[in-house]
Amino acid sequence: ESFKDISAEELEALERVLVQPGNHEWNSGTLKWHGYSFTTYMRNLFERMYARGGYTDAEIKDRVKSHEATITNKGEYASGYTGIEYFGDMGVLIQHYLLERGGKGSGGDLPVYQTHHFANGSGDLMKNVDIYMQGHWHHPQYGLFGNKLGLVGGSMAGISDYELKRGYRPTIAGTLMHIGGGLPPQIEFVSEKTLHDHK
Repeated sequence: ESFKDISAEELEALERVLVQPGNHEWNSGTLKWHGYSFTTYMRNLFERMYARGGYTDAEIKDRVKSHEATITNKGEYASGYTGIEYFGDMGVLIQHYLLERGGKGSGGDLPVYQTHHFANGSGDLMKNVDIYMQGHWHHPQYGLFGNKLGLVGGSMAGISDYELKRGYRPTIAGTLMHIGGGLPPQIEFVSEKTLHDHK
């Protein structure tokens, strides 16, 4: 019901919804047997929103995506929860965390530094990717590595044993990134207070 009052103009402006699975989704539902996870439920919310707005099944499929595989620039099919989307000529990679080893513990560096290692290790496969977005850490961070921008989003979760054992201060925050218009990318971390105070 959250979307029942959305206008036709607002719906048309919401060009793409990308639902990216994380470690909670990988281990949820009956994914191994039936292909269902919590991500399916999230995707269905947006699919129904567009359906109520009169969009066809084909249009909905084009707008609402959940990445479970990607095609490299050499045409190789790579399974896994990696999404690469292009906004104009700006390539954006979306992945829950970039390095599996780094996902268990950052190795001493801030998690955003995974961007540098991931881009270097992937070599020419990442030549058209400009922005690397990841989550997992519950702590907003960004960094520029050569001409690659790394971004770690905040979370809707507060402090827990997970963060304490890694020395991170979780920040309840959303992330907005503005790209295009001939301007450099702009990042906003929207705080818990901002969300509560928003009218």
